[in-house]
Amino acid sequence: MKNLVSGEPKDNEKDLIQDTKIAQTLIFVIQVCLAEMLKSEGVTPRAVAGHSMGEIAASYVAGLLSLDEAVKVICVRSMLQDRTRGMGKMAAVSVSEESFNAVKQELGITDVDVAAVNSADSITVSGNTDSLQKLKKYFSGKNTFFKVLNVDYPFHSAFMNMIEKDVLEQLAGVGVTRSSDSDKADSTVYYSAVMGTKIAD
Repeated sequence: MKNLVSGEPKDNEKDLIQDTKIAQTLIFVIQVCLAEMLKSEGVTPRAVAGHSMGEIAASYVAGLLSLDEAVKVICVRSMLQDRTRGMGKMAAVSVSEESFNAVKQELGITDVDVAAVNSADSITVSGNTDSLQKLKKYFSGKNTFFKVLNVDYPFHSAFMNMIEKDVLEQLAGVGVTRSSDSDKADSTVYYSAVMGTKIAD
């Protein structure tokens, strides 16, 4: 793992970062360690937010999850999401969400979803690989940027519905009580990227 984090993996380690069980866990560890390093220097955030897996580290930093709970969430999440490996991919597209959905409807594509809205004219989409290729052909013909990402998972798409039941069961009770870390609980506000609002206790 040290080689992966340093950016100098050995030949037999280069593909490990494509495994979401490893990638998500490493990213979480780096995020938490950076937060703890800053805290040790007296730097405490007044507010935090996170996207996707980043919400887990953000929740820990804000005191909404204990470290044990946060570790459990990232491990369960990544292991269950690994079941969807090979079911689809993701792509970056330089169009608005509304324009993309109109093209989807025009082409009759139902197995690709908008995974993230990055800006007014930049989105990430996720879903069936063949359908993504059809969309790429369409947008390329319109001289619109469309890049299929090097990801073997259809994250943030309807394909994730298959693991919802297991996620809810395995994480039942997590986050029911706020962390006892008074420094976090008193000083750091958490804003959810999903809800678009501040999350109360």
